[in-house]
Amino acid sequence: MQFEIGIGTADQRWVTIRGKPANLDELEDVLARRTRAAEAAVTAHGDGDRRRLVAYLAGVDRTQVPALHSELVAELPRHLMPSEFVLLDELPRAPGGGVDRLALPAPPRAAAGRSGDRGSWLVRPRPAPRARARLICFPFAGGGPTAFSGWAESLPDHIELCCVQAPGRGERLAETPLTRVDQLVDALGPELARTTRPTAFFGHSLGAVVAFETARWLRRRGHPLPSRLFVSGSAAPQAPVTTTAHQLPDEEFCAHVAAIGGTPRELLDDPRFRRVVLPALRADFAMHETYTCAADTPLECPITAFGGAEDPEATPQKIRSWQSQTTNDFGCQVVPGGHFYLRTARDELLRRIVAELAAVPGAAEAAS
Repeated sequence: MQFEIGIGTADQRWVTIRGKPANLDELEDVLARRTRAAEAAVTAHGDGDRRRLVAYLAGVDRTQVPALHSELVAELPRHLMPSEFVLLDELPRAPGGGVDRLALPAPPRAAAGRSGDRGSWLVRPRPAPRARARLICFPFAGGGPTAFSGWAESLPDHIELCCVQAPGRGERLAETPLTRVDQLVDALGPELARTTRPTAFFGHSLGAVVAFETARWLRRRGHPLPSRLFVSGSAAPQAPVTTTAHQLPDEEFCAHVAAIGGTPRELLDDPRFRRVVLPALRADFAMHETYTCAADTPLECPITAFGGAEDPEATPQKIRSWQSQTTNDFGCQVVPGGHFYLRTARDELLRRIVAELAAVPGAAEAAS
């Protein structure tokens, strides 16, 4: 059942978010109940159109946050969805025993300065203190870090998993989704350029194109290329895209998305789900369908292309055409399943990725 704002009382805390009222006391009750947190506190940060809600949760493990988002987006109106979640062992107490909201730490975005309405581009599902190499995962259209659920636990301890978190989903639900590949790459590139660890990229479907363009962005600016580029479920970037699904009316667009198979039709038929995810889905489809691969020299990093045995979107012939995009080693592997084999054949796919990552510089030394 969707959360509704009650009438409340005069002593309750009310703020205005995007021109709509928000009762912080009632929202705290909902968050504590739905997230199973020991305690929850909500504060408002920023002014005007940039005002956003920040939730502080006690007794919640960081690995639970992606699942919490999935539960909350179906219940909370969009303007009540916190844009940040700060996890604490316990909330600070006032002398009277209640939560001392003035003593709550500044949220990471506010503490970092830069533009206060942007969230982190990378999500790390679990700590990896022994990591000497990283695998950066770029999700498919409409996807986020939850597309790679269970991956971190299946990787060796010396490889850290990082998932790209674009605006308009997950922790960044309150932000406006981007509609062009170059916008996404220009925003994401500087964060990836700061890494000093050997890093491999994995991108599925739209994510394959974004990963490829991010590698080219790094090269143009003199930064190291990924040690290996894994492209999955995607024809090579030079192949023209002829569909314009992002321009369809909602009903036809949802039918198109359901036919691809990544999102169950029963969810697409749910008005609450549509209200939350349709903007990001439509933006991602626009990103894919308006993309044009600019001519450039092939990458110097090795490329491995994956495809599903029953995937009409990326046949073995289509994924082999990625070979023209590298001057280094190229491999083509077919995985059992349709377009979303990264879910249905996850273990098999990860086994193959880990086998190839064993050759990443620095990974072998870290594993010993």
